[in-house]
Amino acid sequence: MTIRFAGARTRGNCQIRAWRCRSAPLCAANDNTRTFTDSAALVSALRHFADHGLAAAEQAGAYAAAARDHGDPAASQHWLSVCRQFDRRLAERVAARLRHAAER
Repeated sequence: MTIRFAGARTRGNCQIRAWRCRSAPLCAANDNTRTFTDSAALVSALRHFADHGLAAAEQAGAYAAAARDHGDPAASQHWLSVCRQFDRRLAERVAARLRHAAER
């Protein structure tokens, strides 16, 4: 991971201007924003995180599998969306595992 200096912009002559890379802009950008945010899933995910801490993603995946086993696809999708808020890759693995189990 590259670390770049993002100094404060001042009107005066700043010494960092002579050192900075001209091709890299100094303005900060959040390049990992989501185009769609489900606020209900976010609130549910935050409450789940308050209960389970750093194990929240794994626990949500386990809840999704348990809901699918009990025949509740709506609850399973809910827990998958909560898991997706924490760890998108884990949620996709859980969803694939649930699809594979449903095909049997």
